Amino acid sequence: LNYNPLLESTDYNLDINNEYNDPWQHVSSVICNLALLNEGRQLILKKSNEIFPALLIQSRSKNKIRRRGAISCIRSCLFDENIHWWYIEELEGLSHLLYPLVSNRPFTTEEKNGMDPEIYNKADDINAKHEEDIEILKLNLESILLLCKTRMIREKLRSKKVYAICRNLDLSIDNEDIGLIIYEIVNFLMRDEHDEIN
Repeated sequence: LNYNPLLESTDYNLDINNEYNDPWQHVSSVICNLALLNEGRQLILKKSNEIFPALLIQSRSKNKIRRRGAISCIRSCLFDENIHWWYIEELEGLSHLLYPLVSNRPFTTEEKNGMDPEIYNKADDINAKHEEDIEILKLNLESILLLCKTRMIREKLRSKKVYAICRNLDLSIDNEDIGLIIYEIVNFLMRDEHDEIN
C-alpha cells in the first residue's frame, strides 16, 4: 500500500502486465475481503492504521486489478453511513470516485463552479477517457449511490456537481447496467428535499 500509483501514467489503458510487473496487485483484493467483516472494516477504517487513505490512492493505479480491489474495499466501507462525512471532508475521497467517470466531454462554466478542478481539467483534455473496465465503473457509481443516503451528503454531492459528471458519463457510454445506476443517483440528487429530515 506504500506504492504510489500517482507516479504512474494516468492513462487507464496503459495497464501493468499483471503479475509479471506487479506482484502486489492482489493486496487490495485481500483487504477488500477483510472489509466484508465488521471487525475487518474497523481495522481498515482505524485512522492510525492509514489503510483507508492508501486505498484511495490505489484506486488511481493503471493496474485494473489494483483499481478493482481498492474501489471494492472503499464501496464495502461506505455501507457505513457514519464515515461518509469523514470520507468526503477529511479524506477528500469524492474526487477519487469521480475522476474515473470523466472523459473528454467538457463542462459548462456554471457546472465548473464548485467542481474539483482536476475533474473539469480532465474533461477539457481531448485525449481524456473514462475508466473502460465496466465492473470498476459500476463500483465507483455504486459507491456514489451509497453516499446519497443522507440529505447532508446529497447536498455536498450537488455542490460538487456530481449530477453533471454522471450525466456526461451517461452520454459517453452505452451500457444498461451503468445507465441504471446513474438513473438512481440522479433520482437522489434531483429529488425535492423539502421537509425531509435526512
